[in-house]
Amino acid sequence: MWLTLRQQVTREASDNSRGLSLFAAATDFEAAGDLANAVSRYRALIQLSGTRVPTQQAVERLREIGKSHPELLKSTKDSSAPSGGQGS
Repeated sequence: MWLTLRQQVTREASDNSRGLSLFAAATDFEAAGDLANAVSRYRALIQLSGTRVPTQQAVERLREIGKSHPELLKSTKDSSAPSGGQGS
């Protein structure tokens, strides 16, 4: 049981850290006008499960981006697999 609890705590800490980093990166990309990369980071963030992961804020930002750029929500989802195409 200890190992399972320890693994859960470690995963949550990792998700929290990764989620906050992804949110910071997403907001930076969004502020810079790079909405495709912002959408990618927001989507990765909402897959995490830490208690401090700003999931609701990411969902709200995706909704706002989708209102003005609905094509990004479709194309980013389809192009999330590495393709070796465009460089950032």
